Amino acid sequence: MAFGLLVLVVLAAVAAGVANLRRSGTGRRMLAVRADERAAAATGIDVAATKLVAFALSAFVAGLAGALVAYQHTRVSFASFGVFVSLTVVAVAFIGGITRVSGALVGGLLVPNGLVFTALDRWVGFGRYQALVSGLGLLVAAVMWPDGVSGALARLAGRIPRPERMSRSDRARAASAPAELAPLARSGADLGRSDA
Repeated sequence: MAFGLLVLVVLAAVAAGVANLRRSGTGRRMLAVRADERAAAATGIDVAATKLVAFALSAFVAGLAGALVAYQHTRVSFASFGVFVSLTVVAVAFIGGITRVSGALVGGLLVPNGLVFTALDRWVGFGRYQALVSGLGLLVAAVMWPDGVSGALARLAGRIPRPERMSRSDRARAASAPAELAPLARSGADLGRSDA
């Protein structure tokens, strides 16, 4: 029980940190580099430094998760994370939605030993087929929900307009999104200069 509460507190802190990072100048620079490295560099963003910061932050979050997993299992070895386990985790992360904080939460529910997996294993005997179902889910998600289950749920909630419901001008604006990221990247670079 105490370990579950600790994991919940760490999850809330990391989710809040990532959500705030996305709104900060550093996060906007990361989004600009993700969208188009050349356009980001043309607006004055140091692409190499931005990638290095992104790598360091993601390594910190992954290390924190690894420490929690090691504490839970008390004995972790190379054999604990075989090829199929690693591929299943990557597939579940994509199914959840890799561009959203809520996607990480959905992926955490679907991962082996997550709440959804455990419930399905107890009710249906799902355990042996988890890798197969994750692979099939990855194919379905890549075709039907490129932004993951969390993006599909947000669209169902009406927060993100569907392309067929968008006006002609909104579709044209969405199609030219990389060109519109230049002012966003510029404002991120200006914020970075003012922070220093």
